Amino acid sequence: MSHVVHKDIFTYYESDEQVLGLIIGDLRGAEADVERIVMFPEAKRGDMVKMIKAGLAELKMRGVERVAFVIPALDSRLGALARRFGFTCYFFDENHAHYYRKV
Repeated sequence: MSHVVHKDIFTYYESDEQVLGLIIGDLRGAEADVERIVMFPEAKRGDMVKMIKAGLAELKMRGVERVAFVIPALDSRLGALARRFGFTCYFFDENHAHYYRKV
């Protein structure tokens, strides 16, 4: 048995056209669910922040109004990064923290 799901992938690169990272998720009308952020070894310090900013700008351009994602509850670094970009934790349990923000 197989199950095929359409995923939207945003690629991030700088001027040399080398892909430095990916944001993978689902776009559903005015909402986006981010599932993964992947940075490649060629990425430099600070590229993830640039990629997230570029991804949010792309979502806004596409008319997306809300973005949501889930991270492990005990990962304080990812939580701090989420808050830095204006995300709010709306649900928390012993395993996961759920975040959202308006674009």
